[in-house]
This record gives sequence, structure tokens and C-alpha cells, in this order.
Amino acid sequence: MRELGSSRTRPLLGLFVCALACGDPASSLGKAPPRTEERPASPAGSIASAAPADAATACEGQRGAALEEPLEFPSELRLVARIDLSHAELPAALEHLERWARDDADRSANTVSEESPPPPIVAGLALSQVGFQVAHLRSILAEVGIEPPEVLLLQGPGGTIVWIWHLPCDLDRLRSLFAAGFGLRMRTLVSGVIGEPVDAARFPFDLLLLPGDRVALVPAGEGRKTLRWLRGDASQVPGLVTPKPAEERPQALLGSLDPAPVRLVIAGKVGGALTLRPGSTAATTMLVRVGADGLQISGSLPP
Repeated sequence: MRELGSSRTRPLLGLFVCALACGDPASSLGKAPPRTEERPASPAGSIASAAPADAATACEGQRGAALEEPLEFPSELRLVARIDLSHAELPAALEHLERWARDDADRSANTVSEESPPPPIVAGLALSQVGFQVAHLRSILAEVGIEPPEVLLLQGPGGTIVWIWHLPCDLDRLRSLFAAGFGLRMRTLVSGVIGEPVDAARFPFDLLLLPGDRVALVPAGEGRKTLRWLRGDASQVPGLVTPKPAEERPQALLGSLDPAPVRLVIAGKVGGALTLRPGSTAATTMLVRVGADGLQISGSLPP
């Protein structure tokens, strides 16, 4: 079994986890929330005794694929970003995005329009280290030979940061790959498949296997709650409201943006729904395209 946390990656794990946890200023840093009891749909999982060396071996040469349309995620979230990892302008775009998130963008250099507002504080915290998070996520996935061309970053109503990518692969092979490659205990629950770290000091994340060959990574201890949220079990997440019409859902808003290294939809109301009604004069979301030349922002936040 390949040991995760080489001299190249191990010193950064703690910083990456902190960056994930810091998405919500009210969150308790480094403290995993109590796990919700949930009855397994099958006997308790265990670490696989052996696994292929990497994703290319396990998944018939597949190391990752583009996200499949239509994108599917809950309507109730703080932000969603679609990040093109293969775009040549991505490093410059992430630098612009970080500076805007920290509200120190050089507006005189036209990286951000003078009329464009800064991001809401919860989104700013989540995005202020996004370049580092993207780089380290790629490093983690490379440990098992995964190289997705694009990823999604979601921030849920409670502030949890979720990374999602697409990896077409047989479910049993995925379970074996992640169990051995990352040292996870894979469990099949009523709401889906979750991989929990046997040693959170070595791999401080939960990993979720979702429908449509999607895989998600969240901080350790957040997996079960996040899995229910991603599967649409709103009754398990306090504060969620009735789903909005299709044209107001975040996937529709994200799809309305032209391709760019980074595309963002940011909610204007923490914990509320994303809404952008046609013909309205006041939007409650921000739609953001980020490229090498800076940011293009439409929509506005209410006072």
C-alpha cells in the first residue's frame, strides 16, 4: 500500500485541512462534529487487503474525466465554483480570485471593476486560499494516479467545503483503490458509500462515492452529514428551505456563464437559496467569471 504523505505533501496536509475548516468563521477549527448514527445497509466495511497501484490500473486507464452535464448539486449552498484544471490561464485566474476574496484586488489595474462589490465574508474566507487548496488537492489525488480535468468546489449552508470530481470506474474497484491508497474504511450506508480514515492524522478527510461516477472530499467527520445533503435529504440539514424553480437553481446560474478557468455562483444570503429572477433589478447572487485578465462580475448583493 502506498504511503500517503510524502515529504512533498505531508507538511501541507494540516494547512489544507485548516483551509477547508476555515470556510465558516463560526466553525470550530480542527474539531470534528459528533457523528450521526446511521444504520449500514451492508456489514461494516474494512480496509481492502490489496488494491491496484493507481486509478489508471483500477479504472481501465481512466484517471479522471470532465464533469457530466447536467451538473447536480443541492439548491441550498453558499457558493459553487467550477474550476478548469486543464486551462493554461488557471494559475493567473486563481491569483486574481484570491486577491479579490481578500479584498485587496488592484482595481486600478482593471482586475476588478470599480463598481464590483467585494465578496460576502463567508465566501471570501472560503476562497482566500483557493489557489493553495487546488494545488494540494491535485497533489493528494496524484498519490493514487487521479488527474481530473476539472473539479467543483461547493460550500454548504453550514460552511463545509466540498470538492467533487468525475472518475468513471467500477464501484468495487473504486472502493479498493481508495481504501488501500488513502487508508480508508469504506462503508455502504443507506444514503451512499463513505470512506472514513482509519488514521485521521495520516489522511484527515472523508471520501464520498456519489451517483454518476462522482467522488467528493470533505474534512474528516463531515462525511455522513454532507452525503445526506448532497443526496438531497433536506430534513437532515437544519435551515434548508423549499427548493427553487429550475431556472433559479445554482446549476442553471453556473451554466449561464461563458467558459472560463473559474466560474462562480455566490449566494447573497447565508444559508438561503440562490435566486436571480429574470427582469429583477436587484439580484441576490453574484455571478463571477475569472480569467488571466481578472474578474467579470454580474449580479449584486442586497444591503
